[in-house]
Amino acid sequence: MDKYAHGGNCEIDDKPDGEDFHSLLSAMQVLGFSSDEQDTIFKILASVLHLGNVYFHRKQLKHGQEGVEIGSDAEIRWTGHLLHLDADGIKRALTMKTTEARNERVFTPLSIDQALDARDAFAKALYNALFSWLVSRINQIVYKGTKRTASISILDIFGFEDFKENSFEQLCINYANENLQFYFNKHIFKLEQQEYAKEKIEWQTITYT
Repeated sequence: MDKYAHGGNCEIDDKPDGEDFHSLLSAMQVLGFSSDEQDTIFKILASVLHLGNVYFHRKQLKHGQEGVEIGSDAEIRWTGHLLHLDADGIKRALTMKTTEARNERVFTPLSIDQALDARDAFAKALYNALFSWLVSRINQIVYKGTKRTASISILDIFGFEDFKENSFEQLCINYANENLQFYFNKHIFKLEQQEYAKEKIEWQTITYT
């Protein structure tokens, strides 16, 4: 069980995670993410989950110092493999504080609380970098450049007119408005409320016509 994914002990019954994952893959393909990009995204996410499972033991060091050692070498090896990093370097980064003074480095052992903070900071930095890259990449994909003509479209709807004598044109306008009103109600109210019920979100039922 992944600590980060199950930290809140929140579960939703009948939540089709497999279907959601396939929808995510489909969305990535539609946007044009390459296979290498998708592979890298999932490797980084997997490394974050592996980091969350890293735990530590207290360790007595020389000169009476107390430090920590990693009690989950497999998680470190997987993290190093996924990120193409040296596993020993990751261990050192999570258990020692490195201070550089002039031409020398001083390594200070961390306490368990400090090591846990270092682990979480590493995972957060990875996730934040991935999220920022995703936003930038999606913007790059959907941006079509400045050569296209810009336009602003205004649609005034729901204005039903009732004259003593209506033309066929007005009948078509009113019919179109009714369909737009139906579409609006369906997507803003009906489908949203169905989604809330599906996700088991507390909400107040909205009556609409």
